[in-house]
Amino acid sequence: MPRTLTLIFCALFATATWSDCPAPRDAHRQVAAIDTVIDGDTVRLRDQRLIRLIGIDTPEVDGPYRRAERGGDEASRWLKQQLPPGQTVTLVHFGKTLEKDRYGRYLAHLYAEQENLQAALLQRGLATGFNLDHDALRPCYGRLEAQARQQKTGLWRYPQQQPISVKAAIEAGKGFRLVQGTVTGLKSSRRNQWLMLEGGLGLYIRHSDSQRLGPHFPPQSALRRGQQLVARGYLFFSHNRWMLRIRHPNDLWLGDKRP
Repeated sequence: MPRTLTLIFCALFATATWSDCPAPRDAHRQVAAIDTVIDGDTVRLRDQRLIRLIGIDTPEVDGPYRRAERGGDEASRWLKQQLPPGQTVTLVHFGKTLEKDRYGRYLAHLYAEQENLQAALLQRGLATGFNLDHDALRPCYGRLEAQARQQKTGLWRYPQQQPISVKAAIEAGKGFRLVQGTVTGLKSSRRNQWLMLEGGLGLYIRHSDSQRLGPHFPPQSALRRGQQLVARGYLFFSHNRWMLRIRHPNDLWLGDKRP
């Protein structure tokens, strides 16, 4: 193939990969410049705003208040290669203004030269996804994570990304977890439907989420005592109980029948 045609082909191929998870037309956009990359999912802009890449988690890097996790340096190194100081980026968000997390970081989907960086991290297995309420990019992120998981790319080749027992999850403490356990009880409160697992872990589904999740979720087979479940989400301790919120059908499955 002539060199000119080869270069054109490569350019078209690169553009095709950049099209993963494009920004919807109705999304809000802000253009900014990078100051530095903090880790695999956080950057600082030239105007000193901290931006958290919404919809994904990357493993921790070593710091004064945290221990490095396997894969954290790899994700951070890749993002630094894409975002050198001064790199122009586009912040994409669906509200009129950028929301903040509890640490004061602004939440945004980040694009550089048309490439969705969240999508690129998920595709390479450098990040795990978490489900966003009412976010147009959630299905696309879920698809890319599933592909990386099935191909055992990046993080998905490590044992730490396989389901662990309720006991092991609680011993590990708060954080994003894949937990496997047995249903021991069911109950409903004013705001939530609860599936209680052995060891005192409560999986909860907000009644207000029922319309979004659909009439057949959770499946009836999940509502039986003795049923083996696997759940994914952020594990935390509150009101004298360990709990994990189920936000999306892909956060809960039966036994090893993972979507």
